[in-house]
Amino acid sequence: MELYRSLSLAVMLLAAFNAQSETAVPQDVQRFIDEAEICQHLAGEWDPSLPEQQQKEIKAGVDEHCSKAEKQLPALRSKYSEDQDILAMISGYSL
Repeated sequence: MELYRSLSLAVMLLAAFNAQSETAVPQDVQRFIDEAEICQHLAGEWDPSLPEQQQKEIKAGVDEHCSKAEKQLPALRSKYSEDQDILAMISGYSL
């Protein structure tokens, strides 16, 4: 659970930083980026040598965040098909 609190704080800080940036990222794109970042982070945390409970928590987080990002991606690609900057942002994630 501490892992999720740390990730939530990191996402909030990232969102606050992005809100201050000169180039505004659309909210739907930012939500995708947040989910994709958490997905990739959690996927990198999984290790078969971890205690079973920790493996279950990580797997649940991966399932939740990766599935959200995977569902968002096709709609974003379609919506922003003419915006090369947005496409570059969202194409950097392998889900």
